[in-house]
Amino acid sequence: MNPLEIMKNVKQIQEKLQEAQAKLPSLEAEGNAGAGMVKVVIDGTFLTKKVLIDPSLSESNDLEFIQDLVLAALRDAHGKMKETINQQMSSIAGPIPPNLFNLGL
Repeated sequence: MNPLEIMKNVKQIQEKLQEAQAKLPSLEAEGNAGAGMVKVVIDGTFLTKKVLIDPSLSESNDLEFIQDLVLAALRDAHGKMKETINQQMSSIAGPIPPNLFNLGL
């Protein structure tokens, strides 16, 4: 293959990846736990935007249980966002090896 053609393709992919990265803050993923009793919304930079807790949980007086549900909802949201980002990146650059974008989250 022509080296100039390869460089052109690399530059196009880099530009598309930069565009996708710029859009990350506008992405959202919602994680749920406890049959939807706790919901967490994060953006594409993994910043937590909302935490919604069903008011009925406050009656339980089981703080540890509520904390576990919040953590589970966060993990769910993070997993969904990682999948969304991997899908977007693979649509630009081709198949992405597992954990290439491992963000340590």
